[in-house]
Amino acid sequence: MSQKINDAVSISQSDMPHVFELFNDKLEWALKNIGHSRGLTTPLFLSMPGAGKTETGNAMAKAMGRLDYDARAGNFMPMDIRIPTVDKENNTCSYAGNTELPFVTANGPITPDSRVLLKWDEFLDASLAVMRIMKQAMNDGCVGNQRFPENTLQVAFANGLQHGCQSEALPLSSANRMAIYEIEPSVEGFQEHLASHGLFPELEAVVHSNIDIFYDIDVPTWDGRSNFASFRSVTEVGIHLNQFVEVDEHTGERMLHADRDRLLSANLNALVGYKAGKKIETAIQIIQSVGSIQNLLDDPTGAKIPSDPSMKWVVACKLTGMANEENVEACLKVASRLMGEKSFMESYVGKCIAKQKPALNFHPALAKWRGDNVLELCGRE
Repeated sequence: MSQKINDAVSISQSDMPHVFELFNDKLEWALKNIGHSRGLTTPLFLSMPGAGKTETGNAMAKAMGRLDYDARAGNFMPMDIRIPTVDKENNTCSYAGNTELPFVTANGPITPDSRVLLKWDEFLDASLAVMRIMKQAMNDGCVGNQRFPENTLQVAFANGLQHGCQSEALPLSSANRMAIYEIEPSVEGFQEHLASHGLFPELEAVVHSNIDIFYDIDVPTWDGRSNFASFRSVTEVGIHLNQFVEVDEHTGERMLHADRDRLLSANLNALVGYKAGKKIETAIQIIQSVGSIQNLLDDPTGAKIPSDPSMKWVVACKLTGMANEENVEACLKVASRLMGEKSFMESYVGKCIAKQKPALNFHPALAKWRGDNVLELCGRE
């Protein structure tokens, strides 16, 4: 948790799953003990664009075993949500539900007993008319006479008014029916995400050496035509770089040839803006200058280790990508030399190998390493 100058308490992205679980437990308790969910508040997560709010919501739907429905509130017109259907024979008018909303239908996947997660995305981009409809949906679990399943957990995501996104202000009555959380982008959480998936080892090295690039933007003076480094746009850089990676079929080593992109500077500027783009371009040059590290694995105790910290991060990320049954012991020996005995770089390499390549968890070298570094793995010094 961090305290901001305006006394608004914010949480990090890594705290969001706990909030989801908290409101899930509240809903389950209310249904069991009260018989309905009326009166429960809806969590609203506010952050800068590209911070990973929606992706967290998608992951939590799966983790909680809920059917996932994504309603883009900012794209809705009132008639998209509640469409009047006239029954002339009975002289009545009812509402036909939008397919993006989890209404109970005769032949759909939703039943009254379904467990649903309904995500209102771009919540503050919605018009006032749509905001009123969403108020009924969140307060009463219905739109018109179309009811949601009782066990529908509703959450909302939005960019805040201070984030330069031309968002609308919440009506006071709506705000009082919501639990509003400001999300601080967590670079540490983003690094853990990259390390867990192992899809962008070059990007991992860039981020470790340039953690100051994220959200380095002065919103009040933004020119309205430049990009900036969010977690989303930086991930796009990783996807872009993958187009210029060659993998040795024998060693598994990745070699980046970004110099083949004759518009590299322009492409980086387009994705993350000039300031972050220049820093990333410099980091890419360092990655390419390191070249092959196979000589380190051939002589893990005697080969020369680079002295520059940025180059060491490149080596660390390459080690995790190259580790296999034959060389995992050599990878760990090289990692132990990067920053001295039991360094955070060594722990990073060991943890990443275990996460990205679970089959190696049974390898004697990795098992021994875990035993020798058990305190560091538990977070103790």
